[in-house]
Amino acid sequence: MLNYFFYQTPLEEVTEIKELLNKKKTKLEALNFDEPFEEYNQSEILFEKVKQIAIDTQNEHLANAAFIAKLYFCLFCDLASYFSLLQNKEYKHSWDKLQDCLDDIYRVGQFVELDKRFELPFLTNY
Repeated sequence: MLNYFFYQTPLEEVTEIKELLNKKKTKLEALNFDEPFEEYNQSEILFEKVKQIAIDTQNEHLANAAFIAKLYFCLFCDLASYFSLLQNKEYKHSWDKLQDCLDDIYRVGQFVELDKRFELPFLTNY
């Protein structure tokens, strides 16, 4: 599902979503946890456009793939939020956010083939 979505390169919206997701991942790698949902919020309108394209073209596979990709994107925002809470010594609240991350990994993993789960196994072990 993730591969299917992210390889819909003829769709400008998917390309923009990929760019925003890569921006979020780059910020995480740089240990920048400020505004954890900034890129996700910017992508929501793009996800809605992809959903509408899927409805208009009766492409259920694209609609499902977009849903999973949105969950996948949310995972990285939840990770940023989790690390932000840790940085701010809000340990009690960080447990809830950590559980959100684990739930995100589980939900995405349910719909993605084992060999195409990108960072999910690494994040689960981490």
